[in-house]
Amino acid sequence: MSKKCKSCGMDNRDEAKFCASCGAPLSVIKNKPVKKPASPAAVKFRIILGVSLFLAAAAIFIIMSKVKDAAQLKTVETTKEQFEAQDISVFSGITRKDFTHQVLKWQAMTNVIKQIYPYAKDSDDPDFMFSMMVSQPDFKEKLPHANFLSLGIYDNKLYAVKYEFGETEEYLRQVVKVPDGEAVLYGRYLGLRKVFEKLFGRPSFVKEDIKKYPLKERLKYIKNGKDSQGNPSNIYITWDLGNTKAELVMFGTGEKAHLTVRFLYMPVWDIVGKH
Repeated sequence: MSKKCKSCGMDNRDEAKFCASCGAPLSVIKNKPVKKPASPAAVKFRIILGVSLFLAAAAIFIIMSKVKDAAQLKTVETTKEQFEAQDISVFSGITRKDFTHQVLKWQAMTNVIKQIYPYAKDSDDPDFMFSMMVSQPDFKEKLPHANFLSLGIYDNKLYAVKYEFGETEEYLRQVVKVPDGEAVLYGRYLGLRKVFEKLFGRPSFVKEDIKKYPLKERLKYIKNGKDSQGNPSNIYITWDLGNTKAELVMFGTGEKAHLTVRFLYMPVWDIVGKH
């Protein structure tokens, strides 16, 4: 095959670099290397290598998942048992005949509350018509993981007490994201429920449909606020103690788990709680 000069059209030898007629440079014809097909042995090796890498990656993923599951379970079980003595001490003043908690009693006047908790602040807790907030360092009895105490006030008298729990034990001193924080709160929920059943007996009402799922899925669904079927994943348990109603609630909003404990003075709550 000859080289045709683009300037004058003359045919030149294949190996020529310049046109014999006009001297114009000729384009170089590059021979494309012929790719040899892989041998059957090479193809087999590549397939075996690919499958082996895939299986190794799958095995590592399964192992890491099991390690995480074991860590979550350990966190839940440890947190569940760790604070039982403190919880019993904090809540033991609440009975069917009396409500004595954090040196407070039902219908305590706001001026008395201020004497007990000088740093209590007026707050806007949406659960109550009017409220005051007591921060963690001012608690008369330490309650692990309870971030603050909200006091419901009506007619200048105490009618509700609510704790909001967080992932850290010392919230105000250690505002740090805890790995598997929902496992910490779920462990706290289990521990508080165990203590409440010891002190108050069997619950009056239990909503805990999420319990049917394995722990890993349970924690995920609680944090999401719903399960895989779109059903609410919240936990709601109550105890009727004469004039007092105790509530233990765990739920999720904004991809975050929440744990709340409430005590309500029913003679007043029945009047103002729904308004």
